[in-house]
Amino acid sequence: MKTKTIMTLSMHFTLWCFGTLILIIPISALVQDLPWVFCLLSLPLVIFTRGLIRGNTRTFIWMCFVTLLYFCIATEKVFGINAHPLDLVELIIVILLFLSAMTHARCKQKIKSLPGESHDEKEISF
Repeated sequence: MKTKTIMTLSMHFTLWCFGTLILIIPISALVQDLPWVFCLLSLPLVIFTRGLIRGNTRTFIWMCFVTLLYFCIATEKVFGINAHPLDLVELIIVILLFLSAMTHARCKQKIKSLPGESHDEKEISF
C-alpha cells in the first residue's frame, strides 16, 4: 500500500477508536455500578480532540503516551477479580487506538522526510 493511503486509513481508524474509547469508559462505569467519578476517566482524552482532527503529528504521539496509562488501567480491570466483558472491549480499543495512532504518526513523518512530491509512488516498508 502507498504511504499516503495507509496514513489516511490510520487517521480515520484512530478517530473512530478515539471516539469509541471516550464513550466506552463512562458506559462501562455505569453498567458496572461504579462510583460516578469513574465516568470522568475519559475526560483527559478530550484534550487531544482538536489536534487529532487537525492531524497534528505531535498530538498523535502524545496521545499514544497517555494511551499507555489507559492500557495499564484496562489490563488491571480485565485481569481483576470482577472482570466484565466491557473491560475486555476497552482493552482492545486502547490497543487498536495506540497502534493506529503510531502508524499514522510514522507514515506522516515518513512523508515529510521524503524529498519532492514523489512520495505517492513510494511503498511503505514495515
